[in-house]
Amino acid sequence: MNLKEINMNDLPEDVKKIFNIFDREWTPIYLVGGCVRDMLLGTTPKDYDFTVETPPENIENILRLYHISFNAMSAKYGTIVARIGNEEYEITSTRKEADYVDNRHPEEVIFGVSIEEDLKRRDFTINAMAMDSKGNIIDSFDGNKCFDMENHLIKTVGNPETRFKEDPLRIMRALRFSITKGFQLDAATQKAMVDCKDMLNNISKERITAELRKILTAGVDIQPYFANSDMMKIIKVIIPELGPCMHFEQHNKYHHQDVYNHILSVVDNCKTDKFEVKLAALLHDIGKPQTYVTDAEGWGHFYGHAKVSRDIAETVIDERLSLTAREKDLVLALVEHHDMEVHVTEKCARRMLNKFDRDFLSDFCVLRQADRDDHVNLDPNRPLVNLNEFMATIDEEIKKNAAVKVSDLAVRGNDLMDTFHIFGPTVGQTLKALLDAVMDEKVTNDKDTLLAFAAQYLEKDIDLEEER
Repeated sequence: MNLKEINMNDLPEDVKKIFNIFDREWTPIYLVGGCVRDMLLGTTPKDYDFTVETPPENIENILRLYHISFNAMSAKYGTIVARIGNEEYEITSTRKEADYVDNRHPEEVIFGVSIEEDLKRRDFTINAMAMDSKGNIIDSFDGNKCFDMENHLIKTVGNPETRFKEDPLRIMRALRFSITKGFQLDAATQKAMVDCKDMLNNISKERITAELRKILTAGVDIQPYFANSDMMKIIKVIIPELGPCMHFEQHNKYHHQDVYNHILSVVDNCKTDKFEVKLAALLHDIGKPQTYVTDAEGWGHFYGHAKVSRDIAETVIDERLSLTAREKDLVLALVEHHDMEVHVTEKCARRMLNKFDRDFLSDFCVLRQADRDDHVNLDPNRPLVNLNEFMATIDEEIKKNAAVKVSDLAVRGNDLMDTFHIFGPTVGQTLKALLDAVMDEKVTNDKDTLLAFAAQYLEKDIDLEEER
């Protein structure tokens, strides 16, 4: 692969402005890390990060001199965030770090070192390049960073075990870069990832989740990477509950892959970048090994696996991941109902809208279709529901303002109490009966009709009570 030549004139005006300010003050400044990598690959960076050969207090003084507003909350870590218009730019002091004592924090940090010294502490060679204000690429540490870029290679800067012991999250970052960039893992780097995998247990749930989120929403297939035998060892540390799914054959006429590879296929089949749906796909069949039974003909079945998968998914989320309450609820609901049967009828649409909102049903259809796309030999006598048509029916019912909740009925609880002199739970039961009748198209949703139906319902209910 040929790396792209960077044209300095193509840089955003704010970036050129920051370069000019520090050049005027004779302070060496560089673009560094991912933005340099992306520009060399011909991709427009999402962020432009700078590093400067001076301590953070000097960065603040220079920004003040040129009336550039900034946030110095992270100054103790060497980072100043400059604000130009609506954009923010991280400007970090070059630094050298002493030994790491807790897989995260160095014993000592020295600011203002040379750019070459700064690059030595970075994680991977593809992220250890800098570019000065003239467009020159600094690639002098071991002479192979550009070589690794050209050859699509993920390789640590220096000894891989040392880099991973400094911060074990780099193991997941290496996997992410390999997936999202389509790069191959250097052999020594991959071996160290496996050897150091248990250190991931020392990493916070928040940081693990952030990396997993980036992986699952990158829009790139994960199966070729997650199914690698070495990577499977790492995945079992991150989500041990996936371990029993690995190599678990389904012996089922509807599946051609083991449980784990089926799960990965479903993740890749999901036509969305929504994290909750992707995570639900990763967890949707996690309970299959616990529910496996065979019939008289030797075919495998997984009765009740959706509910078991939901319970396991809750454990995974609570113990290993960091999600908002809303995200958690959505993931668990999708896992529990992922194999729910639906029909292209107005009645079914109303029933679904009674239980779920439209957004959930849309996410459900994405997951259901992704799951279905990895099935084989489906019963030709049982045609599959067109999920697009199902959602169209849902939208039609919403457009019609169809009654799907008690609050949509033309009568209220007070109407029933005033008319029939009923109170307490009987009111709620009657309203539910009325809603069921409306959704099943037994009655129309107008007050007189509903009250007449309520009279019949209550008379029948009273007769049954007297029989008891």
